[in-house]
Amino acid sequence: MATRIFYRLLWGIVVLWGATTITFFVAHAVPSDPARVYAGANADAETVARIRKEMGLNDPLSTQYARYLGRLIRGDMGVSLVTGERVSEAIGTRLPTTLALAVTAVVLWMALSVPIGAFTALHRGRPLDRGVLVVATIAISLPVFWLARTLQYYLGYKSGIFPVAGMTSWKHILLPALTLAIVTAGYYARLVHTGMVETLNQDYIRVARAKGVSEPRVLFKHALRNGILPVVTVLGLDVATLLGGVVFTENVFALPGIGTLALQSVFTLDAPMIMGVVIFSAVMVVGANLLVDLLYGWIDPRIPHP
Repeated sequence: MATRIFYRLLWGIVVLWGATTITFFVAHAVPSDPARVYAGANADAETVARIRKEMGLNDPLSTQYARYLGRLIRGDMGVSLVTGERVSEAIGTRLPTTLALAVTAVVLWMALSVPIGAFTALHRGRPLDRGVLVVATIAISLPVFWLARTLQYYLGYKSGIFPVAGMTSWKHILLPALTLAIVTAGYYARLVHTGMVETLNQDYIRVARAKGVSEPRVLFKHALRNGILPVVTVLGLDVATLLGGVVFTENVFALPGIGTLALQSVFTLDAPMIMGVVIFSAVMVVGANLLVDLLYGWIDPRIPHP
């Protein structure tokens, strides 16, 4: 077990190194001058040249890359060219908002998708199942920014049920989380449905029913635990994506999260901040994959622990 965990961690480090390398060279391939961004549009050429020298931008790219990796290993993601704040501190300041949005959205879409998926699995092939499939397909196809604006207008501006935008209390999280839940719940409902249909055809389910076990107990205790394995895989990656920043949703609702930070950094060509957000997202994905591997053995004892 310890050996497998070690190898998974080792592969995680390799993936993070690859993500860091690609991010670094892509950021330096963008036709923009970090020294000019830092100095400002009105700075003269002499000032820009001095800043370039101080920042080490005149060094070979390989030297800059080695220096960046060294700082990154020490936990130093650099300093924003625009605001002057440390990248790690900027991400840490905005993480609570993104975390609150991610947790609320996951709770909402799982509360919707699991019962719907389980119920339609019992009525597979019937009009109810087909109707839910159509609705789920429509929900998945909705553009997030369009749905966010629509809900913001009708449930926020027109009715006043939810706050329109900003972040001053937990109520401001509900409407953005509902937006994410609507476009995601249908997909998860179909995942649960597919997993449950396969599980309900297993011999141990027929044995449980033959012993007189109640249908809700068969459905939610025996079938759901094994049928939900595909959901766990996708959920781990989706949560990592949410923590990495939901760009459109956070910006529509003016939430001070990591997604908003990422978009602002792109607009201002703030290379250290962009690289920091990308690397943070990569860490979330690697961590989510490791967590999913560990959860597999707990959900289904037939799967060996990593």
